[in-house]
Amino acid sequence: MDDVTSELALEADIMRTTSVMDICWPHISDMDKLVKENWDIVISGLKENVIFMQLMNLINTWKTILFSMFMSLILSIGYIYFLSVMGEYVAWGLVFLVQIGLMGMSIGSFYYYTQGSDNNKTGLAVFVGMLSGLISIVFCILVYCGWDQLKLSIEIINSSADFLAHTKRLLVVPVAYYTVLFFFFIFWLACMISVESMGKITPKPKDEITYVPLLKEVTWEDRRALGKTVNLMLGFLIFGLIWFSFFLTYSSNYITMVTASTFYFDSSKEHYGTGSISTGFRWAWVHNFGSLAFGSLIITIIFVIRMMTYYACKKAEKLSGDNPVVKAATCMA
Repeated sequence: MDDVTSELALEADIMRTTSVMDICWPHISDMDKLVKENWDIVISGLKENVIFMQLMNLINTWKTILFSMFMSLILSIGYIYFLSVMGEYVAWGLVFLVQIGLMGMSIGSFYYYTQGSDNNKTGLAVFVGMLSGLISIVFCILVYCGWDQLKLSIEIINSSADFLAHTKRLLVVPVAYYTVLFFFFIFWLACMISVESMGKITPKPKDEITYVPLLKEVTWEDRRALGKTVNLMLGFLIFGLIWFSFFLTYSSNYITMVTASTFYFDSSKEHYGTGSISTGFRWAWVHNFGSLAFGSLIITIIFVIRMMTYYACKKAEKLSGDNPVVKAATCMA
């Protein structure tokens, strides 16, 4: 609405609106007094809800969250480059420091023994000195015997850091998958609301005096068969959300593995190779889509069974009190 139309609307006591995506959103300042009071009641009721307040805290701190994400990205890239350049030296330095630390502890304990007068403390010093000296000798022997394996493991760390340093665009993959999951969750939430609204929705005020908008009660009355169907549909939607979440997680991991493999086979002694992220996406979403989906389905089934078993065990533990058998079953679940 333009300014002239808005002024005429105010004179005619008509509520002004703003069109957003072809939906008319009323101006709060033009609302009726009763509507404003009900709106204030709704807001005050939501403020008592823990989940709503957590969402509001997230909204109020969005600048801090974005800054933290940006700094995390910068620090991650810096850490990757640090490991690429200094990772091998840091690993060998840690091995050296462990050996020197054990030897120093042994020598210091024996020195304390020669200078001490308390029999109890000097006896403990001898024990600590002998134990640290024995561990130092064993550690030195293990390093000597496993020298080749130790060199290989440190070189793997160095190669992993080089791979990440030369394939920084791989960081886009988890961000893209998180974005897909976010929009899918919004769609899933709309589906849950739509399914639940199949019942008879009636306002449910807290008392007979004050009317609380948006506080509803869903009943099925003589449509109990439909209610069972809705429960099955809700269960199916929840199972689908878990399945899709696992699928995105393992699809992202698969793309990372394919990128690392292509980087490895394209590298040589003369130059670093190139990791093909596009190949990973193509294999994940075209060639091996069914395998990833089926594997995610198996993991989802196991996860759901585990959660149901855990829920049943917690209920049984609550009813049985201190029954050790039930507690052991809960720990295993």
